[in-house]
Amino acid sequence: MKTQKLLWIALFAATAAQAQTLRRELNLPRLGDVIYKQQVEWKDPGRSGKDVIWDFGRLKQTAPQYRLQYSAPPVRRNGTIVLGKDTFAPDALAAQELIVGREHQTMYFYRLKDGILSCLGYQNNTDRMCHLPDLPMVKFPMAYGDSLSQTVRSEDLYAGQVPILTHGDISIVADACGTLILPTGDTLHQALRIHSVQSIVADTVAEMDSLCVQTRIETYRWYARGYRYPLFETIRTVHHSFLSSEDDVQDTVPQNNIFETALLYPPPQNRFDEQNPDSANIAELALLEAELEAAQNDANPWAGRTYNIFPNPAYSYLQFEIDLPRDCNEVVVQLRSQMGQMIFNENKGAYSQGVRSFSFNMNGLPIDNYILDFWLEGYPVHGAVIMKR
Repeated sequence: MKTQKLLWIALFAATAAQAQTLRRELNLPRLGDVIYKQQVEWKDPGRSGKDVIWDFGRLKQTAPQYRLQYSAPPVRRNGTIVLGKDTFAPDALAAQELIVGREHQTMYFYRLKDGILSCLGYQNNTDRMCHLPDLPMVKFPMAYGDSLSQTVRSEDLYAGQVPILTHGDISIVADACGTLILPTGDTLHQALRIHSVQSIVADTVAEMDSLCVQTRIETYRWYARGYRYPLFETIRTVHHSFLSSEDDVQDTVPQNNIFETALLYPPPQNRFDEQNPDSANIAELALLEAELEAAQNDANPWAGRTYNIFPNPAYSYLQFEIDLPRDCNEVVVQLRSQMGQMIFNENKGAYSQGVRSFSFNMNGLPIDNYILDFWLEGYPVHGAVIMKR
């Protein structure tokens, strides 16, 4: 087999170091941008960590696509800007970078402050929601492993008359990076996933009964180099409610409602026209394409392949996934002890293009660390330390 393993590992480390980092000039919403969303089937968002493959390539559309448009906040006749309950002077637009996102007949108010893009609240014909303080969405810059969290209180005026107070917290972490395969068939490398978990508690009292509603909203958003906005999003909301009476506090009736959906931001439709070019991301996409072309021209034609190894530590079975950009005539897998003893050396044969999966039984092996190697047509693909527990 080819003796280029150290060269390939160095090349892969350099490529991984350039994985997507969210930056203000590349990922902050812009005034005048119109993007499209398309609801598709929900799928488990997969594991966290590095070098993950997310294959959403076979998800079906479940609802018509719709528009999201970013614009300046509405200005009153006296020149003030009203966002929810807050009123801003005219010069605040430039000072605090306020922007409104309009979708589904709802206006969402956003503000960039101290490098954090947050949501102040939203309003439509029935609701007028304000977050106290602002609800963070993402920070700039944000790279793999970065995080932020905050305690949040919210005030919702429903139908202009019924006040609803909630409290909770939100945590946001860039928890994974790897390769993203979209339902459109597009394969995007060096993608970054942002994982947010928001917990909300609302208490209301009606006559002698108290209704407590607890909500957990778990959202995953995938960004890729060369694109300003997320390309894919999954949302899972769990509502837990119970009704208790003052006469019998122990008499509770719990109810759980789960809502799951996924949203595709189709890449071709979200490249902006000549009247509103995204020059920064056009340049970033060209740089990425040049990097991938350089990797393909390397002496190792399989350099830069994205793979998945999980779970690690392994307890019983170890899973390995790899994205093959073309047909491969020979896949060889080796597992060795740290002392170099060969545990198994298997030729898995030929595989066609696509994401391919392998499973290895680790049950018969003692607790220890092992080395897993893959070879594609004689070229080294990976050398990983696998912990057996």
